[in-house]
Amino acid sequence: MAPSRRAGEVTASPYDRALSAFRSRVRDLAAWLAIWQARQEPDAVARRHASDAVDAIDAMLADLHQVRAGWAQRALASLRWHWGTAYIISWPAPGTRLAQRRDTRETLRADSAEAH
Repeated sequence: MAPSRRAGEVTASPYDRALSAFRSRVRDLAAWLAIWQARQEPDAVARRHASDAVDAIDAMLADLHQVRAGWAQRALASLRWHWGTAYIISWPAPGTRLAQRRDTRETLRADSAEAH
């Protein structure tokens, strides 16, 4: 029998750190944008927060890329584990998935992991 969990309890995930940082930056970004919108020129504080907002957006993009890269590596590892004896599986570029049969070298191509 699997251990029970309480409502609201979650398990650790490889994405927790990046997503937690992302959520924190979204909250900060909301505050900085509100300060920018309410500014009365000249307002050096609002300009500093606008700069902080740009930095937060850059950091959030980096967090999302980290999550995406981790997911892509895990998905590819799973595919290779399940099908690696029959296919050579690769993602040579974003949006491109290739599977080459080991016996006939026939190549299958898909635009997404869900393609049939």
